[in-house]
Amino acid sequence: MTDNLHQLSPLLTQVSKTLEKLYLGINTSQINGYTTHHRVSLSPSFPKLKYFKNLVSDIFEVGEFLPENFPCLVSLSMDLFDLCSDHISWDVHQDKPVKTIEGVRKLQIGNLRDFLIISNPHTNTFPNVTHLTIKKLQGARYLTNFGEAAKLSNVVRSCVTWKHLTHLEIVLGTDELPLSKILEALESLDVVSGLSELRIAGQDSMYNKAIFDNLSRDDEKLTDFITKCSTLKRLIFQGVWWKAGSVLRAMEFLARRGSSHPVVIFE
Repeated sequence: MTDNLHQLSPLLTQVSKTLEKLYLGINTSQINGYTTHHRVSLSPSFPKLKYFKNLVSDIFEVGEFLPENFPCLVSLSMDLFDLCSDHISWDVHQDKPVKTIEGVRKLQIGNLRDFLIISNPHTNTFPNVTHLTIKKLQGARYLTNFGEAAKLSNVVRSCVTWKHLTHLEIVLGTDELPLSKILEALESLDVVSGLSELRIAGQDSMYNKAIFDNLSRDDEKLTDFITKCSTLKRLIFQGVWWKAGSVLRAMEFLARRGSSHPVVIFE
């Protein structure tokens, strides 16, 4: 299969002017120690493309996301952005601003390095995003220079820079994550700035669940967080190894609160 990858480049270039949707892959290149050394460079311009998902950026290389190359783009999912030097070395005193793609409303960022850089209001290429998904699955290997900034609480604080956000999904994974620590980190989340739906997901490659409920019977972190999220329409917990008691206490709490809380979903 990888021997034929080079044949895709002229094909995609040929149709790039008319494509409206382009979805590339499931990122399996690292599974079982297998790594592909083949890279395919895609056409730099997709004038009609609206929906683009590239989950194999180690294979398919697009280059910089410039507005003139993606004038119609509304939805973008990437496991790794090829951030240009304008983002990395942006100086508040420089005259040239980072170019933005105004039309993107749905954005999925597949590693923490890119999220932390793009979340800077001076370097955000996608200022009008309403639906944001942050996937931490590939974060560790890119965080050499970020240290404390990579902590979930700081990631959550960075969400405040996305001024039009209505839907936020944070996907955590591969390590055993205690629910109490996640709830503590989420205390810094701004839920009164237009956000209507929040999804917290734990994703493990083997069990599809990565968050472990370690709350004691008298721990009120979960109900306190539900109270904090009273302005939301939906609050979703996914990929959690729940204790029956925690869910029962939360449901009893919600029943007492009546309608002054979001729809809470435990998955």
